[in-house]
Amino acid sequence: MLEKLKEYSKYLLLFFLAVFIFSFITNYETTMQFCSNVFGFFSFMLTRFFIGFVLAYMLNFLSSWLEKKFKFKRWLSISVTYLLFFGVLAWMIVYILPLMYDSVEQIFKALPRYYDTTRNFVNRIFFSFSESDRQIINDYLSQAAQSILSALERYMDFSLVKSFVLSSTRILLNFFFGLMVSVYALIEKKSLLRVSKKLLYAFAKKERADAFVSFMSEANRIFSQFIVGKLLDSLVVGIISLILYAVFGLPLAAFFAVIAGVFNLIPYFGPWIGAAITLVVLVCFDPLYAVYALLITFAVQTLDSIYIVPKVLGGMVGISPLLTIIAITVGGDVAGFAGMFFGIPVLAAVKILIFDRVIKRRLKEREIEIK
Repeated sequence: MLEKLKEYSKYLLLFFLAVFIFSFITNYETTMQFCSNVFGFFSFMLTRFFIGFVLAYMLNFLSSWLEKKFKFKRWLSISVTYLLFFGVLAWMIVYILPLMYDSVEQIFKALPRYYDTTRNFVNRIFFSFSESDRQIINDYLSQAAQSILSALERYMDFSLVKSFVLSSTRILLNFFFGLMVSVYALIEKKSLLRVSKKLLYAFAKKERADAFVSFMSEANRIFSQFIVGKLLDSLVVGIISLILYAVFGLPLAAFFAVIAGVFNLIPYFGPWIGAAITLVVLVCFDPLYAVYALLITFAVQTLDSIYIVPKVLGGMVGISPLLTIIAITVGGDVAGFAGMFFGIPVLAAVKILIFDRVIKRRLKEREIEIK
């Protein structure tokens, strides 16, 4: 009976695939709406578990380190880990958020002066044109302003506010549910790994299971090295930036140091995106400050690439600059900031699976050596 079910299951899959293709061709919109609803439901249900397991994986680094370094028992290392985690969250709420608020407030206070300077500059350019050209520019700007106001009136309604509140509430609920999942995942870490191995070796050939376990071990090493190293590297960059900003007397030094540290998490592009934000804001205060910030960014990034990264990250994940850029851009398109950050270790793990294992093994089987 079981053998017959296995045999018929192949045709059943083909049948469902044929039905889907037929409905997709004949009724595209309804089919896509159905798929969106189904995947949206599963995405909503799985998001909180995904958050929990990702959080547990991130906190596992500290928990494991406490167990090895100080010989803590697991319950004690997990307790200390979450105390530190909540301590960092509390510090961000008590210190970082007010700092951000004060910084934004100062920026808005500086805007009128920046606006007057910009207006005088634009007026000088505007009145250098002929009267007919000025009329054309006026008409164009009036139409653009009207379009912007119409768009704001269309989107800034109660439904938008309601959607924002509901989305924020859902995010908070997912986070707290994920937090509970992460606690139990850390507590039962060894049990979960043992069950996973049993399932793997029960349904896969031993050679394939051994290869998969070896690959996951290597992928875990890459993720661990990258995440811990990159966080430490960004912390060092933020501290150095804070010191230099304070030495040069830049306003909002702590605010810009936080930006430098956070955007440094994104390799290659991140530091310069953060620098661009800093320059735009500092121009509102004094263009000379923007020049200082640009010089500081060059100095810090040079020090980071020459000394800090080799010391902290070593060889990091072993992928070329071209693959790194591809990982950042594709990861950013798929998952935003998190995709830019995790894209590199994910691509490095894929490279190990496809190139270092599959391709090298196939070349060895064919006795082909490429130098």
